[in-house]
Amino acid sequence: MHILIDVQGLQSASKYRGIGRSTLAMSRAIIRNAGEHRVSILLNNMFSLDNIREVRQAYQDVLPANEIYTFSAHGPVAACDAANAERNCAAHISRDVAIAHINPDLVFVISFFEGHVDEYIVSIPDYLVKWRTVCVCHDLIPLLNPETYLTDINFCQFYTNKLHEYERADAIFAISSSAAEEVKKYTTIDPSRVINISSAVEPEFRVLLLTPEQKQDFRQRYHLPDTFMMTLAMIEPRKNIEALIEAYSQLPETLRNDCPMVLACKIRPAELAQIQRLCAKYELTSEQVLFTGYLPDSDLITLYNLCKLFIFPSLHEGFGLPPLEAMSCGAPTISSNATSLPEVIGWSEAMFDPTSIQAMRDSMLRALEDEDFYQRLQDHALTQAAKFSWDRTAHLALAGFERIITCQVLLPADARQFTAEAIRCLAEKVTLNQETDRLGVAWVLAQNSFSEQTPRLWVDATTLMAHGDTATTARTRQLITMLLAAAPSDYSVYVVYCSYNSSYRYAVINPDGCLAPARAQDVPVLFTQQDVLLVAELQNNVSARQQAELDALVRAGTQVVLWLSDDTFAAALLSATQGACPPKGAAGLRTMFRYTDSILCSSGAIVAELQRCKAQWSNETAINTNLQIDSLEADALTATGDEIHQLIAQLPLACPSNK
Repeated sequence: MHILIDVQGLQSASKYRGIGRSTLAMSRAIIRNAGEHRVSILLNNMFSLDNIREVRQAYQDVLPANEIYTFSAHGPVAACDAANAERNCAAHISRDVAIAHINPDLVFVISFFEGHVDEYIVSIPDYLVKWRTVCVCHDLIPLLNPETYLTDINFCQFYTNKLHEYERADAIFAISSSAAEEVKKYTTIDPSRVINISSAVEPEFRVLLLTPEQKQDFRQRYHLPDTFMMTLAMIEPRKNIEALIEAYSQLPETLRNDCPMVLACKIRPAELAQIQRLCAKYELTSEQVLFTGYLPDSDLITLYNLCKLFIFPSLHEGFGLPPLEAMSCGAPTISSNATSLPEVIGWSEAMFDPTSIQAMRDSMLRALEDEDFYQRLQDHALTQAAKFSWDRTAHLALAGFERIITCQVLLPADARQFTAEAIRCLAEKVTLNQETDRLGVAWVLAQNSFSEQTPRLWVDATTLMAHGDTATTARTRQLITMLLAAAPSDYSVYVVYCSYNSSYRYAVINPDGCLAPARAQDVPVLFTQQDVLLVAELQNNVSARQQAELDALVRAGTQVVLWLSDDTFAAALLSATQGACPPKGAAGLRTMFRYTDSILCSSGAIVAELQRCKAQWSNETAINTNLQIDSLEADALTATGDEIHQLIAQLPLACPSNK
């Protein structure tokens, strides 16, 4: 079985929330436990280059690069803007074309109800397709609380439409029995198609052995006292933070002074002002209620380890990751008894009625004053947390996938025919009045036709085209001649160039040996998944248009390799270490540090200097933090001793993925 996991939840704003954590952890666990099944992931190239690279990096240790697909779409498409409606519809069809060419048996969508305010595109087709679709249910909170979440007419319509689409899924995997019951009760989905696969937290959430110095350093960085209780939540009605603050204010003043409340969350200025006004209303001082702002996971784990008590007062959770994270770190934890939280907490004495200020206050007071109860909370935390694991969730998910595939009659796969039908569907459903929109959609349909594409090695001859033969371009011409004479296995070789204000175009070698524009093919170059662009000459400066081209092709999945063969530039670069001015071409190098995946140069000394530049420039401008820099020194050359042969041998030419 071939499973394609849509992980756009790691690209949207959800990456900072529980959905983002679940998307990463659940997908990685499925990959780890897949056995004989093939797993791929699907990204959206309308998000930024840094965003896409960050997600790719999150899987590089568990998944080959050729199993990470990036579908293209023409934007903007955010559903909140009615002007995007036609492009939004076209984008959904474009994604379907990409999936048809990837040819999975099943598409697993971990976060479905997104795309209102960003470029998120996910859908379940209302026409016959080869693949089955399974969606995760984190919760149905907007549906169950319309007076809070569906007051905006535009968002209400968006959510309602998504819900109708959601009901077409072949199965729903709920993250708790509570969420599963919500799906069964409040949607038209057949209960037999709803499966509880539970949830978990990553192993990084654990008890830490911190030295006194580490503890003190952490407290100083976040201005925390030695003893404190904490909560973790966004500022929104269901999180019930206002009630927690009121309940906290009713604790004895000595307890509040000895054990302040820490709100560990990303909080906007307006929300901060709102909470501060509430604290003033209940006569809570700035020493009694503290704010950390957003914390990276490493610091959040330390905070869990240091807190005396974790409180979670939520009114509605699909699962409730924060209390499980806290318990996994050994934190004594008390929580509301609403929705899914009893499944997570697993002990009635550690829970309270979130609608009762008195009950919440009494639970905190008992934990802080009853030593026996506090010890039992500590003992229960790790015992309960051990019952959850992502591997268990992955096994439940894989078993569900197998059941769905067994029960379904699959249609024959024909990606070319599907694309033709998609184009017909576009013509019927979508009216694109602007020429740029029509061209944009046509372009992305071509990019998404993965199975029709032979991997290509593009040689960038921009400098050679602009300046002709020079001492520094001779190696480029030699490289092109060798590659055209004997293309690497499974790859087609093309020579391309980019003028100052245009996109990449094709070039050819004329009978006289000179490069010229390929007028018969003088159309923009379509860069796609598994392609490699070899930049054979460093430009002094890279135009804004060429930077936009590089950005787009890297987002589409093309790898960029810079061959730094210019000995004159290398010598000047080394002299810069001795205090000389940066050499001519350094501006171009700085730009290429952002878009290049690897640099191959002539010596270890140049490698060291490039690494120094990378470290220095990373503090000044955006660069590719995963950039690899290697040398082609004599002891690493092939038997021929030819640097160009060694360069070709080191290009990241992947075998085509299974079709």
